[in-house]
Amino acid sequence: MCGIAGIAGKPENTNLDTLRAMCRAIEQRGPDDHGMYSDTSGSFSVALGSQRLSIVDLSQAGHMPMLSADGQSCIVYNGELYNHELLRTELVERGYIYHSKTDTETVLYAFKEWGVACLERFNGIFAFAIYDRPSGQLLLARDRLGIKPLYYRWDGSRLIFASELKAIEAVQDGPGGLSIPGLNLYLNLGYLPSPYSLLEGVEKLKAGHYLQLQANSSEITVKPYWQARFQPPKNDQRSEAVLIAQTRQAVEEAVRGQLMSDVPVGVLLSGGLDSSIVAAVAQKYSSQPIDTFSIGFHTANSQLEAFYNHDREAAAELARQLGTRHHEIILEDDADLLGQLRELTTALDEPVWEPSYLSIYLLCKLARQHGIKVVLTGDGSDELWGGYNWYEGAQRLERYERLPFLSTVLPVLGRLFPRQPIGLKAKDLLQKYRQPSVAKYVADYAHLSDERVLGLLGHHQAMPGLLARHVAPIIANAPEAALADQLALADLVLWVGEHFNQRLDRMSMLASVEARVPFQDNAVVDLALTIPMTRKIQNGVQKHLLREAFKDMLPASVLNRPKRPFAAPAKSWLQGQLKPYLQGFESWSSVEQGLFDPAALRALVQEGLDSNFANFIPLWIVLSLELWQQNHPSFELAAV
Repeated sequence: MCGIAGIAGKPENTNLDTLRAMCRAIEQRGPDDHGMYSDTSGSFSVALGSQRLSIVDLSQAGHMPMLSADGQSCIVYNGELYNHELLRTELVERGYIYHSKTDTETVLYAFKEWGVACLERFNGIFAFAIYDRPSGQLLLARDRLGIKPLYYRWDGSRLIFASELKAIEAVQDGPGGLSIPGLNLYLNLGYLPSPYSLLEGVEKLKAGHYLQLQANSSEITVKPYWQARFQPPKNDQRSEAVLIAQTRQAVEEAVRGQLMSDVPVGVLLSGGLDSSIVAAVAQKYSSQPIDTFSIGFHTANSQLEAFYNHDREAAAELARQLGTRHHEIILEDDADLLGQLRELTTALDEPVWEPSYLSIYLLCKLARQHGIKVVLTGDGSDELWGGYNWYEGAQRLERYERLPFLSTVLPVLGRLFPRQPIGLKAKDLLQKYRQPSVAKYVADYAHLSDERVLGLLGHHQAMPGLLARHVAPIIANAPEAALADQLALADLVLWVGEHFNQRLDRMSMLASVEARVPFQDNAVVDLALTIPMTRKIQNGVQKHLLREAFKDMLPASVLNRPKRPFAAPAKSWLQGQLKPYLQGFESWSSVEQGLFDPAALRALVQEGLDSNFANFIPLWIVLSLELWQQNHPSFELAAV
């Protein structure tokens, strides 16, 4: 697991001092080793840099940048290829000679043997760059679900790329401008979906895509090699017993395969179903007790403290039953929360609304203190196996839409009971009643509606309808599916691929720890995308197949535990430690520089601080953007 960076273009634009500055900016991703490579062929030059976190083959044989045996190709690589032993066997049979035990060498030789078609063979988490000198081709690629990041800037003559945005900012020529599309989508969602970033001219390579640059070309080519599609078999005859067996096999093999490491592996354990399955399987295949890690919170709100301590206690009890070496950390209420959030927004590269990234960082830091460089998590399970209430809500909505009289009744209920639960539910239902799936997604998932974004930004910066246009192609990959399956597919691509994976990568790598996600393994994803939600949620039981598949490995307390998100006391923090800072919003940079309308922001802050108001997410969205901006001196809000 590493950080990578590179420059390609005219020789005068690819000097090693520039590359060195980029690598220094992401040194925390790979503190064990570093290296650079450069090659100039006439008027075209390539420079590649690496910061290595040694996981597989700790020797110098795994040094990067890595050259092929013939010296004609070079790779910098961030990730793990879980099926590299199988591919290695095939490549050796085809005559390739290995000089290390790394999967890096397998990726390089697979490209030399199969070209970009090699990407379809890979099962892992990765972002890499390969330069092939004979053909003059530079290839960048990213894994299927975007678990590993890759940013790039192309100006028509020079390509700059890196694992993190801060490496590109390190060579930014003066303050960067604000990406207006990126800003709009961030305010809608609370995170940045690919290909957007907040820095104008800088994009993220989409998950499941590759980028090619040919020597001396004035254009780059970006294409997908894989897209998530919901494709249940026609006339599906699979029995429940078969589906349960397939689920067990896929998940268990994924966890077992992701224990591949030459350093100790641990598990981030919340006490919920998903991380408990990962911990139980990991312990099953380990010859000694594995290390598990959980977090708790001390807050001024006794009810919230009891809620989060219940998670911690559940994790501790499961760890005791599994026989793991369990470790805990408690975040005290008097911690410098604002200072920590400021520091971590720099590491995040992009603002995100959900402050659980602080929990992830503290857990990974704890793991590293105990000598663990690799951790497994349960991220991605809910979206694939039916773990959210809104999937059941989508099923109910489709039943309601078969009742024609609702179109008359709902407006009446909304007018008669404007502030009561029945009236609020009627308004929400009317907003989605018989609307296209994309409109329903936007209604449910836009934390700040286009109308509210318009109020904050004004007509010159707001881009109404952008979120709908972004979501539409994803929904189109489940064309005849039920609404719940369409929403789950969009959640997989957007929420998991663009939000969860981003925060997990940055926070784990900030602690110099590699995070792996078995539920996003190729075989697990491919299987789940063939099973309708009606079989994943049965009789009101979410993740039915998953619970049945592992009921012999987990206690009833875990199997029957209601869904509880891996989260932090976000509302308590807003109305506690962070309240004075929020009340002083008029001195924020985003207000002083004219990004936000003060009146619109005041209304949003007042709502978020209202203890009776349930939706505090919009306030976290603008707070995170403000903290992010303060920590990015090369970024200029005034550029809008």
